[in-house]
Amino acid sequence: EVLSNNSIVSMIAAKVSKDIILTKIRTTKNSFDVTSAGLVRLQQNKVAADYMKAMMLAAGDTKLASPAAGPAEVLTNNEVVAMITGQVPRAIIIEKIRVTKAKYDLTTEGVVTLTSNKVPQDVVKAMMAVPPGE
Repeated sequence: EVLSNNSIVSMIAAKVSKDIILTKIRTTKNSFDVTSAGLVRLQQNKVAADYMKAMMLAAGDTKLASPAAGPAEVLTNNEVVAMITGQVPRAIIIEKIRVTKAKYDLTTEGVVTLTSNKVPQDVVKAMMAVPPGE
């Protein structure tokens, strides 16, 4: 078995216990979509933040994760704004910023645009903490 985002949504809908779902995420091969768009879809399906965080960790575990098909995701301001608009929990967005390669526009204009799109200060600070080219 290879877990997917749909597997997690199905278990949540079936009211499988939280401990069982988290254990399954931590111990089963996966092909989780934890891109910014995937996280927005999980939020739309009412997947709790602790599941998303566990899924992100499992997707980064070389023993559990299926190799990615295609190039690695590179976060930009647009993806961060999309996660904010999609109401992904702040802690998940900050973790995503921390663990994903990025190419942010943090010029004055970029920061003004982030602010006008209601990106919280702590998220902007997390973006600023990423070394250039990371």
